[in-house]
Amino acid sequence: MSYDRIFNEMKDLNKNCSEGIMVTCDSDMYNWTCYISGPEGTSYETLTYEIEVIFRKSHPFKPPMLRFVTPMFHPNVSPNGSIWISLLHERWSPVLTMKKILMILRSILNDPEVNAIDEEHTHIVNKDAYKLWISNKDLYREYVKIWYNNNKPI
Repeated sequence: MSYDRIFNEMKDLNKNCSEGIMVTCDSDMYNWTCYISGPEGTSYETLTYEIEVIFRKSHPFKPPMLRFVTPMFHPNVSPNGSIWISLLHERWSPVLTMKKILMILRSILNDPEVNAIDEEHTHIVNKDAYKLWISNKDLYREYVKIWYNNNKPI
């Protein structure tokens, strides 16, 4: 079931891809490379990020694992690129598609998940990004671009 579902989602994404999203995979359908570009008018505008997606054999009953390959300065992205949003954890549902996940991921670039349910369910994994986001959005925007330019792979 998981292979057919993943294959059909890849086919749909390549046929009906949303703006700012591109998806590829080699021979292993369980490992995708995705690219998202920052939405216009945001701190991430003109920046393109590579995301690694690994599907488990239990997909869609377990969420895929996503990780930013391109270094990302964001409250919901850890220094190693792991993405911490409720959709990929406690709010996961088998009806969610990769198209929907990537669209939501692109939208949270400018609207991070910073409201925790409680101490155990916080999705803030980059405290520096979070502090800057809440205290000085202008400086945050500048830092996003500096971080990208200083840390992107050659």
